[in-house]
Amino acid sequence: MLDLLPYRRLDVGRSLTWDTGKRNPYIGMLFGYRGLTSENFLKILSDKLRSISDNSLLPDFAVNLERQYAVFRAIKEGSSFSPVGPRRQFTHYIAVETHGDALPLFFFTLNTMLNEVILKAPNMGQYWQTVFKSVVEKAGGAKSTQ
Repeated sequence: MLDLLPYRRLDVGRSLTWDTGKRNPYIGMLFGYRGLTSENFLKILSDKLRSISDNSLLPDFAVNLERQYAVFRAIKEGSSFSPVGPRRQFTHYIAVETHGDALPLFFFTLNTMLNEVILKAPNMGQYWQTVFKSVVEKAGGAKSTQ
């Protein structure tokens, strides 16, 4: 019923039913103030990419503020790599120096990803109708203007 993490789910009791479909993909963002060098971080991510069967569970984007680099998903096109947007198919991770733009790139990427999330809103009209139908039934009927 509620996907907390890719591997943790909050279910409901057996007497209730619910739609088990996923509403939104997971957002994988990493922010580091201090941390690994970009080379070491890329090595770790590359090892994970080779060893995991579902690469959607890996980060979409990472940034290191003090070391001023960003790491993101890419595909290989010929002899070069092209960045791909968050939650797109990818084959590699690439790192770039951000030259003072690590924080703006982080927030730009986060806002881009959040903009793609679709939160399913309840049908308030239907809910209103259900509530007032119950009110009318409890009142034993309603008066009409005609």
